[in-house]
Formats: sequence, C-alpha cells, structure tokens
Amino acid sequence: MDYEDKENKPDVLKDGEGEGGKEPTVATEGALLREEEPQEETPAEPGVEAAEVPVEGIGTEGEAPTVDAGTAGQKKGKAFFSVLFEYLQAIVMAFLIAIVIMAFIGRSYMVEGASMENTLFNSERVLVEKLSYYFAKPERGDIVVLMNPRQEKYGNWFLDTFGFVKDIFVSDMSTRPYIKRVIGKAGDKVEIKGGRTYLNDELLEEPYVSEEIWWDYGPYYVPEGYVFVMGDNRNHSDDSRSSVGFLKIDRILGKAVARFWPLNKLSIFTQPDIFKSM
Repeated sequence: MDYEDKENKPDVLKDGEGEGGKEPTVATEGALLREEEPQEETPAEPGVEAAEVPVEGIGTEGEAPTVDAGTAGQKKGKAFFSVLFEYLQAIVMAFLIAIVIMAFIGRSYMVEGASMENTLFNSERVLVEKLSYYFAKPERGDIVVLMNPRQEKYGNWFLDTFGFVKDIFVSDMSTRPYIKRVIGKAGDKVEIKGGRTYLNDELLEEPYVSEEIWWDYGPYYVPEGYVFVMGDNRNHSDDSRSSVGFLKIDRILGKAVARFWPLNKLSIFTQPDIFKSM
C-alpha cells in the first residue's frame, strides 16, 4: 500500500529544485493582458490628410518623368522675342545717334555733276563738317555744301535741322545740295572781266580753274550776312552768278574738309594760297 501511494503522488518541486536550480517562471494575469493587448492606432485629426511631397523629375512607379512641351515652347518663344527686341533696340539707338551726328557734327556727301572740276569729280565722296561755322563765318576759298536754291527753308527749327532725314529714304533732285567754293564774303567787291575773276580789284590766280570764263559779271558787292560762291568749272556751274545769287550764310550745310572716296584720291582740303594773304 505504501508503494502504490508513493507512485500515484504528483511530483512536487521544492524550493530551489528544478532544471538548473532555477525558480519556475510564473506568468501573472496582468502580463498576459499586456502582451495580448493590441496596439491602438492614433486617429488622424479630422480634415487633415497626409501631404505628399512631390519630387521634381521623378514620376510614379513604373512611369518615366514627363516634360511639359507647352511650357518649354513658351520659354523658347520668350527668349527669341527678348533677343529680337534687344537687336531692334540697338538698331534704333544707332540710327538716332547717327541722325544727331549728321545734324550737328557732320556727314558725307556724294558729288553729283561736273561743276567743281578739276577739283572734285562726279561720284566722288567728301566729308563735310558743321562745327567750324558754329564759331566762325565762312572764309574765302572754303569749299561748302549748300541748300539747293529751289529748296525753301521750313521756318521751323526742328524741321530745318532734321528735315534731311527724308532725303535718306526719298531721292528728290529738286532738293539735291550744291557744292561750291566761297570767293567773296560780306563787303567784298566781285567782278569778272576778260575771262578772269577780280576780288576787290585784285586779280585772282586760281590754279584750280582750268579755262577762262566765257562772260563778264559785275562788279557787285557782297551784302552783309551773305557770301559769293562759284564752281571751279566756271563755265558749267549754277552758282552766285545765276540761280543761287548771293548765298545767305544760314543756307550753308557745312564745310568740305576731305575727300575719302575713291581711296586713291584721298586728300584734305586747305585754303588756297591766293586767299591767305587777303
């Protein structure tokens, strides 16, 4: 009996006994609850959604990045018009600067006709400056460009100063300037006789005149504010002896200072020796 009871009794571990001599692990009720309790998700605030941060140049999964063709075309168009505007602005500014220079400083002219032979010939080009006559009056022997005698002044400073601009675009023979040489100035006595020119009763020895003058003229006195002009080709020149008459100084457009075309005849004009002693 004793043997049977001993076999049927459950094994009871004493304090300190068991595997490794350790105490058995006892799970409490609270620990089980914490392990099995699911994690609660924090609810998002109503009306607030998670923002997606776009990354430039990156498309969605499986898609290549796209380029807005319309935007690229607009940028190219703006760049083209910007460059075009800069070029047009530069052209307009250059044109305005050239007009101011031509109006107040000087410009070039092309010789038309034979009235200044043998000094100047048809189609040659001369440089004409205006600055000299702002401070002094024309001198004897100067080669000057003057308004066509058939052209009337506008009577308006602006038009008289800048009216030449239309001649750049419109060719009008009635307004073609003349080019002549100043022979006499205010108070001078001018006379032509025997084919020669006399100034204040003194014979002018003019090496630039190739032939004798065919008809007599004068004597006449040059009035104040005027000059007397003639072409060096005396027998083929419309000058103060005909339609030009005594030339009013304010109709002079400038003084020819040099010939720059053709290049093989490049030269600077100086006062002839005959006039230096007068």
